[in-house]
Amino acid sequence: MDTTVTKCNSGKVKKTIWQKILDFPLVPLIEIAIIGIIGNFLGRGVSNLFRPFANEQNIDSIRFLAAYFSTAGTVIAQLIYMWVVKPHRPMLKTMGTSISGNNIKMAFIGLVVGLVMNGSAILVAALHKDVKLHFAGGSLLLFILLFIAVLFQASNEEILCRCFLYHRFNKIFKRPAVAMFIASTLFGFLHLLNPGVSPLAIINVVLAGLWLGLLMYCFDSIWMAIAAHLGWNYSQSIIFGLPNSGNASAFSLLKYDMASATNSFAYNVDFGVEGTVFVCIMLLVIDCGLIVYAITKKKQPTDVYL
Repeated sequence: MDTTVTKCNSGKVKKTIWQKILDFPLVPLIEIAIIGIIGNFLGRGVSNLFRPFANEQNIDSIRFLAAYFSTAGTVIAQLIYMWVVKPHRPMLKTMGTSISGNNIKMAFIGLVVGLVMNGSAILVAALHKDVKLHFAGGSLLLFILLFIAVLFQASNEEILCRCFLYHRFNKIFKRPAVAMFIASTLFGFLHLLNPGVSPLAIINVVLAGLWLGLLMYCFDSIWMAIAAHLGWNYSQSIIFGLPNSGNASAFSLLKYDMASATNSFAYNVDFGVEGTVFVCIMLLVIDCGLIVYAITKKKQPTDVYL
């Protein structure tokens, strides 16, 4: 008799005590807290690498660059954690090229989508005269380094929410919609302490989480979600120099006049375009469109646990 797999009367594989513990709904929250602590420690080490390059002239830009690069610590912590905890290793597959949607084409499309969406929101704010932009220029090397740094920042949040949390809760509840909603809500909670946060801003961040989750879901590509997140943040912070989820930019291609910036349906002086009614409507429309697309085309990402 084959004793390699023990089955219960229903024919399902019995879970070990360890698996039952991991599948308790609160455990993923404890796990991300552990990952966050380890990632913060590693991130400090990464940011300290930039200290020798700082001087009186560039101190703000170097600190800004180091802060973005410090998120590489949490990326490393997440990857190590998913490898060390054996039941989580299948999630690592979602980031590789064995998943059909993880390719350069989808990543490029995601990047363009993120740039266009954010650029459109900023264009509306500028046309409404809520912000006045002017050219600032800067070092090409710094723009390239910041592109890489923002890629780490986007990867950090996407691996956490669209990979780790989504797949953990999908495995627990067996319902992708529930898993995506929880992951997107937690994505919003991660921004609760951001400068200038408001209820509308958090709602918009949750909707942005759904947008990114739906990109991953519809096109089976976390690369696309990461690239879209990168495009949005790079456009907002590094190209236009506006607050990124409330966080001010110390280096950008364009600058805006803070003194003349005004609140409206298209701009929020404390949180940027992400705290506005316009972005809320834009994300609602896009999210609904992606949901309809997913249902009509019967889309779903690869289940790495099958």
